[in-house]
Amino acid sequence: MSRWLFGFSVFICVMTAQAKVATLYPKLILDNITQIKTSEKGGDELYWVITKFQSSHDSLQYTIPKYPVHWPSKALGQLKNIPLWSGKLRPRESSILYLELVEHDAPPFNRDDSLGAIRFVIQNKKGHLKVTWQESENVKYTHRHIHPLIFKDLIFNGAGGKYNIKMHFQEQAIDAEDSSLKD
Repeated sequence: MSRWLFGFSVFICVMTAQAKVATLYPKLILDNITQIKTSEKGGDELYWVITKFQSSHDSLQYTIPKYPVHWPSKALGQLKNIPLWSGKLRPRESSILYLELVEHDAPPFNRDDSLGAIRFVIQNKKGHLKVTWQESENVKYTHRHIHPLIFKDLIFNGAGGKYNIKMHFQEQAIDAEDSSLKD
């Protein structure tokens, strides 16, 4: 009887420990954009196209700023700490974020130009945020070892324009017992 009781106690402890793995509520923040070279003589008009893929939800695509607004390259110095994405990751869940920096042109004869795109894989690994990224041909990352959640000096270099991007992920964990941010 005592072996059974001991085994049951161990089982309950293991299940309780697993249940306390945190759900994460990460955010991607654009710290700033610095113009190196514009693709057009009079300056560029920029916006982000963001696509989120997650196995537990439908994919989602949106623009920052919201269409039809864009940011003139001459005003980029005023942009600080812009939230680009926020989400929810349950234990062992992951999302893929695809971010494309686009230069706006006048439709229908002049199509918008891609200045570069980046893909992030965001995972909840035992209650901690893990982010990996995939370099594309128009984006280079020069400071790889600062911090795993900070991306500094991402150089977007496409369609004749060149921009230095700094962004970071924020990690907020909510214990399974905390109901303040649950669905």
